[in-house]
Amino acid sequence: MNDSKSILLKILDTIGYADDKEAFANKFLENVHLQSLLNLIQSLPADKQNEAKQKLTENSNNPEEIASVLKEYFSQSEMQQSLQKSAQDAVNNYIQSINNSLSNEQRQNLIKVVEEVHQNTPQPV
Repeated sequence: MNDSKSILLKILDTIGYADDKEAFANKFLENVHLQSLLNLIQSLPADKQNEAKQKLTENSNNPEEIASVLKEYFSQSEMQQSLQKSAQDAVNNYIQSINNSLSNEQRQNLIKVVEEVHQNTPQPV
């Protein structure tokens, strides 16, 4: 997800974000991961949701075990797609939330960054 972080940092630079960009990006991406996990779990049937939640709760302090639990329920492709969708949604929501506070120049520069990112993002087959 380092590409996501660099994209987010570029967006923050473009809009003139004044606070700690690294801290913002780290927290933002942590929230993206959590949303992705939630989306994946919610895609399971109810009985499997409860089972997965229980296993994840039991291993909440062990990233390797969390990854192992997720692999029981989801393919690598499903996890990657969920993460990509969560990241795209979060960035879109962030941009919408700040759009009215941007100057025309910031908005135009942001559009260029977003277009550049979109052109360089592989599309699903």
